[in-house]
Amino acid sequence: MAPVPLPSLRSDLRGAISLTGTPPQYQQPVSSWNLPKFQVQGAQLELHRNALRTPVPIDDSNPASAAMTPPRQLSQYPDAMPRGHASLSSLSESRSAEPGDPRSYGQSPASFNESDQWCLASAAGGDDDSEEWKRARRKEQCRINQANYRRRKRQYEMQLGGQIQALEQEIECLSASKAAAMDAKGFGAQQEAADPIQAIGDFYFALEAAHNQQQQLQQQPQPQQREASRSGRDTPALQSLFDLQREEFDSVEALRRHWLGYCEQFRLFHLFIISSERVEAGDHVVIKIAAELHLDITSYDWEGGYGPLVCPVLQQFEFETGERVLTRITSEIDLVAGAATMMEHSGPESTLKLSDLLGHFETQRRQPSSSRGASFLLRRRRGTPAMSGFAQFGLPNDGALLCGILYPGSAIFRTAWPTHPDVAGQPVLQLGVSIESLDNVKNLGIEASGLAERKAFALKIAQDLFNYLSSFSTSTNQSYMTIPTNLLDRWMERFEAKYRRDPNFMMKIQ
Repeated sequence: MAPVPLPSLRSDLRGAISLTGTPPQYQQPVSSWNLPKFQVQGAQLELHRNALRTPVPIDDSNPASAAMTPPRQLSQYPDAMPRGHASLSSLSESRSAEPGDPRSYGQSPASFNESDQWCLASAAGGDDDSEEWKRARRKEQCRINQANYRRRKRQYEMQLGGQIQALEQEIECLSASKAAAMDAKGFGAQQEAADPIQAIGDFYFALEAAHNQQQQLQQQPQPQQREASRSGRDTPALQSLFDLQREEFDSVEALRRHWLGYCEQFRLFHLFIISSERVEAGDHVVIKIAAELHLDITSYDWEGGYGPLVCPVLQQFEFETGERVLTRITSEIDLVAGAATMMEHSGPESTLKLSDLLGHFETQRRQPSSSRGASFLLRRRRGTPAMSGFAQFGLPNDGALLCGILYPGSAIFRTAWPTHPDVAGQPVLQLGVSIESLDNVKNLGIEASGLAERKAFALKIAQDLFNYLSSFSTSTNQSYMTIPTNLLDRWMERFEAKYRRDPNFMMKIQ
């Protein structure tokens, strides 16, 4: 008998023995598997072309072969898959392949089912998906920006509303204060609030009536004039003529009371209105009245009667359009222009008399020790002789001292009041100007008096410096002086210290 070959008992690791007589199907070694490969380009993840290669067919009916089935390729990289391609990992599971068919995974997309085709289309359309993602991101950013803008707008509106409320409260407080002030003014303020233009007209009408009444009183006997003057002495009295140069009032009633009193203090106090002007700037209204004041002063020295002074007058009335309440009234009288006009038609003697009547061109300076200089102005009119003036100062109840000589133009004099021994402790100093002709000034010979005083003071300083330097000289030759280099600085320190203690110490040096 011929020997029968027995099956080999050697273990074959490449597969299991099939008991059905079907040739065994061996699995391809793991090293030969075509694993999917990925390439990252920017923010997009793409599949390598080798991922779609045809894998080795596996017999699913063989349990041994099924046990050696390789793991799902794409399921090993769940985080590396692009967004929207999650179904690509189950591509091998959704395919219907017959066991042992080498074309079970196919080479053409037409052999895939509907799910596989959608996955492949999604993988191929990665660029379109990235653009959609960018548009969605921009849309979300726009929504965030709009929300931030609306939040900032609400905060600004709340802040602005708080400021508006604060302003409204302040306006209410100011309105209440204004109403209280108007109540304090009384009937005169109520009348001005009703019609300020009418109040201004009533003032000038009352002023004209007072002038006519004053003229009638002057024609009556003296006892009746005194009786009438006593009845009107409740009006304010004018202390100095220069007080008329500029006045300011808060109501027409106050202006009326003062000017009616002025009519009784002068022999002639008559106002002639030349023009009127209304100026509007928004709600602010200014009424300007230009006039001339004829002023005559009662004096026994003025019996020559060269006529009254004619002084330009400017009065301004200010009020608001809506509230119609006079807020400010100013009155300006140019007495200097009136006096200059009078000087054109008179001689020096009349000019001196006029200066006496207007207060002798005198004024007072309070705290004179704080002033180191004084400036004066003297105008020269055509047709008049060359005039000059003496600027003088003096203590109360004491003689006058010369400041300097005035010529037509301006002059600034050093007063030396802070260092003057008699002026340093005085609270008030009297200033005055005496007008004289140039010939009289030259005859008096006082033009060089100020220069001589300054020259004497400079010589005193030079003498003190020489005595101080010579006391430190070490030279035996009288023609030369040898002194330390810092000696001049030491003398300056000594001089300043002595000047602080006594500003007049130089005048005491013999």
